[in-house]
Amino acid sequence: DEEGEEEGDEKVEGGGGGRRQGGGRRGGGQRISVKKESILAARGRGRAFGPKTADDDQSMGESVPVVHKVSITGHRATAPANELKEFLIQLVKEKSDVDVTFKEYNHGPNRVTAIVNSKQEALALQNSSNNKFQGTKISIVYLDPKKIQAQGNNNNNNNNNIGRNNQRGGIRGRNQMGDLQTKRYLEQYIDKHYDKEGKMLDLSAFAVHNPVLTSVDFNNVGFMRNMFRIFQAKCPDIVSLSLSENQIKTLEAFQYMTSYEVNVINISFERNNISSIDELSYLKDMKLRDLVLSVNPIATGTDYNSYKSEVIRMLPDLVYLDAQKLAPRDVGPIVLPPIQPNFFDHEVRQQIAVTFLKKYYEFYDDKRENLVHAYSEFACFSLSIPPEQKGKGSKFKRGKGQGLYQYVDKNRNLTQLEDTDDRRTTRLYTGSEAIMAILKKLPMTDHQLDSFIVDCFVFNLSGTELLNMSVHGDFTEAKFKRSFSRTLIVGAAPPGSKAQAEGWPGVIMNDQLYIRTEIQRQSTSSNTRGLLSQQLNQIQNNLQSTKLPTSTSTTSTTSTTTTSTSTPSDSDKQRMLAELCAITRMIPAWSEQCLNQNNWSYEAALANFQLLQAEGKIPVEAFNP
Repeated sequence: DEEGEEEGDEKVEGGGGGRRQGGGRRGGGQRISVKKESILAARGRGRAFGPKTADDDQSMGESVPVVHKVSITGHRATAPANELKEFLIQLVKEKSDVDVTFKEYNHGPNRVTAIVNSKQEALALQNSSNNKFQGTKISIVYLDPKKIQAQGNNNNNNNNNIGRNNQRGGIRGRNQMGDLQTKRYLEQYIDKHYDKEGKMLDLSAFAVHNPVLTSVDFNNVGFMRNMFRIFQAKCPDIVSLSLSENQIKTLEAFQYMTSYEVNVINISFERNNISSIDELSYLKDMKLRDLVLSVNPIATGTDYNSYKSEVIRMLPDLVYLDAQKLAPRDVGPIVLPPIQPNFFDHEVRQQIAVTFLKKYYEFYDDKRENLVHAYSEFACFSLSIPPEQKGKGSKFKRGKGQGLYQYVDKNRNLTQLEDTDDRRTTRLYTGSEAIMAILKKLPMTDHQLDSFIVDCFVFNLSGTELLNMSVHGDFTEAKFKRSFSRTLIVGAAPPGSKAQAEGWPGVIMNDQLYIRTEIQRQSTSSNTRGLLSQQLNQIQNNLQSTKLPTSTSTTSTTSTTTTSTSTPSDSDKQRMLAELCAITRMIPAWSEQCLNQNNWSYEAALANFQLLQAEGKIPVEAFNP
């Protein structure tokens, strides 16, 4: 029976493809207890199955021609068919001095099946197994027709027993895989076919090419959960799994895969019957990197771009889809949420951030050289622009329009640089001097403070508190309008440092700047835009009404700080003292004196500390060593 012999043997883009759909003649049942040689033989296809292919078989009253078939796996999916064929002919000639003639040669992405003239040629091919072609080991198996016939006859003898098992649930049972022999067969199969080096298991067309198990059902949750248990025991480090051509309609069982500590990141469902995009919701916990769905109704029954966008929406961490690397533009239009107002996790951090940013951008827009001490000597700076802003051709090079051509040679957008690109390191500027050198080369700007939206919070890194300031806003550059996002990681200015002497409340440890053409935002409102300048004015007013007696030489020796309407409790005082110590890095005695002089108003104490620090009036011994 040769029906279906050639169907599916074609080169397909992507992984897991290229297997025959037809299985040829099979015995009516299966024998589970088989030798490993028979297991390998069972991987044949088409004519190789059934009793009519054995040597000199006279059971049907006629002579049947002997078919010497080999199965070749391990080559890359993109391997050229003719090159692999010539490689095999030359390899056998060198190793065994046998001339191989391929009567048939059916090349698929994952498997080649070939028919040769004689058993000698087939065995010579098998003896040449485990040699490398284009960097991967090639596995060659001779599908001995005598063993296949013996297996088929044994399967016929056991058909009734397996049939009764299936009627009672058998391998399709919801909660069990079937009898112990079935489980052992699967364990043996996985042991034999799991590539430990590549951490890859190929179960493509598993039921079709394994007549010992005709009742495999990859749609059955119970069967699959038991299969995952075998994965956990036999190949716990599996990374890649091919399940192409297994008549899979639903992915329901795969929601349980990670619960068995099976962390597959590359999986192929090529040439199955998956028709609904909702099936992908069962894969959301798998953290997939590479997914193949080609030749499924889900991929062929709709517009490809829509299909791709829907897959990315369901699995946003995906890197490859159908063997194609996904680009940011593949995601499609994203509806952004409305602009939110500024966020500060504490009013103290608000004062520090607003004061710092105003001082920073005054210098940035006018005298950038004055920023040198605002950066730590160990600071890092990088600049990125979006891919779509690069422009094309001579228009881009001449800088016409609003292309960001001035920033291209400094761009460190990692989505545009390969892992081996040395620009990943050369465009990461380290140290205040190197950062100042690159900032001075950037075009002059004028930042609109009223456009700023700021998120600010403190976080702890290895026992050190750092301030994260994320700023989004607009600026003008010559005649162009730009938008930007900037993330600054700020640490406390070291006592006695030049930063402290110049009035910087902290120094920048890390600076990431992202520039793009102007974003047309929603209409502004007092709740979302311009809050930074409003808050700055409020803070300045507070500072003017809060003076420390020794802040200037002409200041009165009597504190005029605003007093609280009620005296704080002892626990509140301890809390304020601890927080002021943490923010200012002053020792407890000096922090307590500062709070006491300001009638235990935390805001006034911090504001006066900043004024005195800017004037260099706080001695070094006030700070922690």
